[in-house]
Amino acid sequence: MVAVVVVATIGFVVLADYPWFDGLYMSVITLATIGYGEVNPLDTTGRVWAITVIVAGFTTLVYAASVLSAVFVSGEFTNAVKARRGERMRAQLQDHVIVVGFGRVGRAVVKGVVNERRPCIVIDRERALDESISEAGVVGLIGDASEESTLREAGIERAEAIVAAAHDDATNLVVVLTARALNPKLRIVARVNDPAWYDRICRAGAHQALSPYESYGIALAASALDASVVGVQDLPTLGLRAEEFTVLAGSPVVGMSLEDLALAHPDVLVVGIRREQGIARWHEIPGPIAVDDVIVMLGSPSAMARVASVVVP
Repeated sequence: MVAVVVVATIGFVVLADYPWFDGLYMSVITLATIGYGEVNPLDTTGRVWAITVIVAGFTTLVYAASVLSAVFVSGEFTNAVKARRGERMRAQLQDHVIVVGFGRVGRAVVKGVVNERRPCIVIDRERALDESISEAGVVGLIGDASEESTLREAGIERAEAIVAAAHDDATNLVVVLTARALNPKLRIVARVNDPAWYDRICRAGAHQALSPYESYGIALAASALDASVVGVQDLPTLGLRAEEFTVLAGSPVVGMSLEDLALAHPDVLVVGIRREQGIARWHEIPGPIAVDDVIVMLGSPSAMARVASVVVP
């Protein structure tokens, strides 16, 4: 439209001998089909030019309208708005959890993170899952998590943890390697489908590698063999779960007895301590809690979070 106005103005100046401002004025009222009349009388050449300007302006207007209509009808405008909103939401994330893959395992991970009321972003290659990710109450990012640029866009430098839950072990391995290189302090947990990949993923930088099939199998077997077994690691029907906390140097629980720890947190069941020689029940520990001890506890997610803030400050 700007080009049409400029060309029309030049035409009126050259062909009709209009001053520049009068030529611009004549171009605007002609393109706008206002019909105020000619600034100065036009000869045949000038009127032919005016007709040309009208046709060009109408054609440009129709083309512009069709392009805008196509943008809105095809959803490009809506997608652009969603993309921009997603960028703003990702930029605001801090100490969040990145979940790679939104399959069955990834959905379960997201549900657990959301239940903990922690910020979460999901990376998946399938654009069709974008709406499902939003419905899960988390931020979505469509892309390849094995690419450095995608992880940076997910704010990996500001993230607290990443869960590589893709269905392909090779993809999870690359994600672990890339994530470890971008953020050495990041906690990394990876899904392992084939046990042969376990050592490789751990050596790549994962703090923990878990096989959902093995854990599910153990739980199913235990439940099948003993009707009193509710769960091996978690007790979902009771809202409880088991966790292990490694006691680090400087922790306020160092030197404390397990009995005192249990009295300080009555809403958590202290199961025992796991050391190099194995796990011992809490009343069988000969001495106080020491550095590198792994305390095994059972409790609700909120209670476990309070204990974690004390044991691992």
